[in-house]
Amino acid sequence: MSFSKPRSQNRRPIERKNNIECRLYDLDSAASYLGRAKSGIRELIYAGRLPVVQLGEKGKQYIDIQDLEDFITKNKRRLI
Repeated sequence: MSFSKPRSQNRRPIERKNNIECRLYDLDSAASYLGRAKSGIRELIYAGRLPVVQLGEKGKQYIDIQDLEDFITKNKRRLI
């Protein structure tokens, strides 16, 4: 019987650009971080379950890394 790694070990590390931690993730990176499809991230945004940072009225959407961590924490469950 084999067991997979705990989710925290499967998650990819925080992205870095020029040795600086990125706080805002685009939807592709946020989807990868949560292990979901990009469409799944959009569903969470439109359902009001995941806040979004949007620059301008029709600008690109970004997700704050802290909001991703908060989402994970709020959705943890113990299955008995």
